[in-house]
Amino acid sequence: MAKFGQLYLNSGQWKIRQIIPEEWVNDSTRIQIKKLVDGYGYQWWMRSFKVHGRPIDSYYALGRAGQFIMVFPALDLIVVSTAQNHDYGWAVRFYNLVHKYILQSVCLFQKIK
Repeated sequence: MAKFGQLYLNSGQWKIRQIIPEEWVNDSTRIQIKKLVDGYGYQWWMRSFKVHGRPIDSYYALGRAGQFIMVFPALDLIVVSTAQNHDYGWAVRFYNLVHKYILQSVCLFQKIK
C-alpha cells in the first residue's frame, strides 16, 4: 500500500519508469465531485487538514475497516493504515490521529508554520 501511495506521490513514476500516465494521476487526484469531505476524484478522496493555521491538502484511498493510503504532496509524505476496525467511528479516529500526531510532528520537524 505504501508503494502504491509512493507511486502516486511520484506522479505515476517508479524509479525511472512511468507506470501510470502522469495525466491520469493528476486527474484522478483532483476534485471531480464536490461532495462529502472536501471532494472526490477517481477512487481518491480529498481532505485538507489545518496545521499551525495552514491548510495541508491530501488525497487518500479508503478501504474497508481501516485501510487507508494517504498522500500529502506538499510534505512528501505517505501515511498507510492496515487497521482492522469494524465500528463506524474508525475513520474519524484515524483522521484525528493523523492530524494530531503525524501532521503536527512532521510540520514541526519541517518547520512549517
